[in-house]
Amino acid sequence: MYNPTKVDIAVLHAAISAAATAAGWAETSWYETSVDDVGQGVAAQALEAGVDLVIAAGGDGTVRAVAEAVRGSAVLDAKMIENTDDDLKKKAGWVAYLRAIIVSLRDSDELHLRFRLDDRKPQRATVHTVILGNCGSLPSNILLLPDAVVDDGLFDLLLMRPGGALGWLRVWWKVAWINGIVRRTAAGRTIAGERRNDADLHYETGTHFTARLSRPENIELDGDAFGEATAFRAWIEPAALTIRVPTTAATE
Repeated sequence: MYNPTKVDIAVLHAAISAAATAAGWAETSWYETSVDDVGQGVAAQALEAGVDLVIAAGGDGTVRAVAEAVRGSAVLDAKMIENTDDDLKKKAGWVAYLRAIIVSLRDSDELHLRFRLDDRKPQRATVHTVILGNCGSLPSNILLLPDAVVDDGLFDLLLMRPGGALGWLRVWWKVAWINGIVRRTAAGRTIAGERRNDADLHYETGTHFTARLSRPENIELDGDAFGEATAFRAWIEPAALTIRVPTTAATE
């Protein structure tokens, strides 16, 4: 599955054909995504055709859509081929996120929500941002969810409520410096001590999350706009997707 706006199809075709020949694979089937089908539909077609291995070539959205469709059914090759010229996150790293933070500083709106995590009692909260994920790293070594593990069967929940400009500076310090630099090493974790929740950043883990909002709010999925919602439910499906990764990555 490939996104024609994100890859050089000639280069991709040559690389895949060479790898297929070397591995003795059968003929490769090619599926092109589009504005109307960003990956789920073509992935479903591939599954119906009985493919053994799926390679998603494109941006984050392409990989996410394909993974959504093939979970529980096929093996996904962890090769994401992006057009870095169009990807500010790849070119500018933290600068792209700094811009988002500046916009957030101007946004005085708060989220008033009632939520339930797993089988715990429902809670009320007033926050600026709610983030769910199982992979905590952003470009330029920014560690947003420091305890997130992609294959532990849990998602990590972050409730963010910085108090004004000073609060955002504290958040940036904790995420970019403490989490992203200091806690990367055993010595740094010892110096920093145990991570604790505070008024700015509150972390939890779980498998099911339900939230109801006091008014329609914008929802994003992996950085892509997903419309407005007054309620949403999220859950994790452990071991639903088998991914091929390079041997070096699997042993790290």
